[in-house]
Amino acid sequence: MNYLSSARKVYHSINKINFKDLLTGSVQDFDALHQKLQKAFELDELRNSYVNEISKTIDQHIPFFSNDFSSFLKIKEVSYYYHNISSSTLSHLFWIWNHDIKLSDEQLNQFIQSFFLGVFGYKMIDYQKDTRNSNPELSFVGFYSIKLAEHLLGEILNNKITQPVYLKYAKIYTQVEYQEKKNRWKPTFFSWDTPKALGLKAAPTFIVYESLFKFAGYNDEKIDELIDGLTFLSAAMQLIDDLADAKDDLTNGYETLVTDGYFSTFGYQSEVTDEKLNKILDQHRLKKIYKTGQELFSNARRLI
Repeated sequence: MNYLSSARKVYHSINKINFKDLLTGSVQDFDALHQKLQKAFELDELRNSYVNEISKTIDQHIPFFSNDFSSFLKIKEVSYYYHNISSSTLSHLFWIWNHDIKLSDEQLNQFIQSFFLGVFGYKMIDYQKDTRNSNPELSFVGFYSIKLAEHLLGEILNNKITQPVYLKYAKIYTQVEYQEKKNRWKPTFFSWDTPKALGLKAAPTFIVYESLFKFAGYNDEKIDELIDGLTFLSAAMQLIDDLADAKDDLTNGYETLVTDGYFSTFGYQSEVTDEKLNKILDQHRLKKIYKTGQELFSNARRLI
């Protein structure tokens, strides 16, 4: 079964299932709940079908990268995206089906390819730029992958819709990345007064959202409201991501909002240690991160 068929199967299962019965007796046991969800929605089948789908996508669109692709997926910084992108793609398909967007199976398969190529294109560039021992050729594969994603999405949703959206968010993403990379080994330019700005790091994902909203016929006011909510949501997720990657980010020369003050306290030439990091991430800072994250999530729920 291909990924689109597996995704549609999960979609119909969710619409039919009685969640009260499913959750009975397992809400306090995460492992038991996880097993129930895996079985009820056959999520292993979904993930396996996605692995086959992206392998075929690489073979079709970037054949010169096929031999190195499996090695790239094993990189720790990449494997998270690899294991979660099938679910992210699924959420977009659910939105399309819930809103009765008229796309054929051929177009949906093309959308799946476009989404994967876009996500991994940006990830290749990020990985190559953020680490000191990465392969420089990944940037070229990443740029080409992004162009493929742009081309495929334009074929599905109409270039007149997608091209202005691409330019809009490419500019935002470039500005944020330019400032961040320029600030390597310097204090973060993000501020606790405007944590929503963290969400702009996810600008490439807004290309797909806004293009879909425009294709669905939403007016500009509605689109702006939804993108605003998604920016708050992305900022909250970025805060969590930065906390998880705090030591690696500092080692690579990037002070994020969660580690604000590290370089001014310890300098940038000394080794990043757990002891130093714990002095920055003390109880006061962790509470601040939690409170900020909750406020961002609250704003997102209000708008989306």
